[in-house]
Amino acid sequence: MAEHGGFTAAAEVSGFSKANLSQLVTELEAALSVQLLYRTTRQLRLTEIGQGYYERCKIAMQQLDSAAEWASQSTDELKGEIRMNAVGGPVGEEVLAPLIIEFQRQHPGIRVDLDFPVSMWI
Repeated sequence: MAEHGGFTAAAEVSGFSKANLSQLVTELEAALSVQLLYRTTRQLRLTEIGQGYYERCKIAMQQLDSAAEWASQSTDELKGEIRMNAVGGPVGEEVLAPLIIEFQRQHPGIRVDLDFPVSMWI
C-alpha cells in the first residue's frame, strides 16, 4: 500500500482484493497496537509510526532477498525457468524436444516452458 499510494493500486499489483488488503492492515495495526495509516474518504497516508515501520520492513525485506541470493549462489547448480517459443512439427519434435529433455536431465533445477505456436499460414 505504501509504495502504491492506496489499496486499489496495491490490490492490482499484489493480486489481493482491496477488502483483503484493508483487513490485513487492520489486523497488523491491532497486533502492533499502533495506527499505521490515516484513513479518510479521500486520502490514505502513513502515520509517522507507519512510515518508520514501512522503512524498517523494506530494509528487512532487502536483507532477506540478499540472504536468499547469497544462499542460492553458494551452489553451482543451475536453477530457474526458461520460456521459449519454437518451431513445431518435425523440427520441434525430432530436434528440439530431445535436446531439451537431455538438458533437463543434466540440470533438474531448470524448468523449461516450451511453446510451439500454431502457424497462421496453415
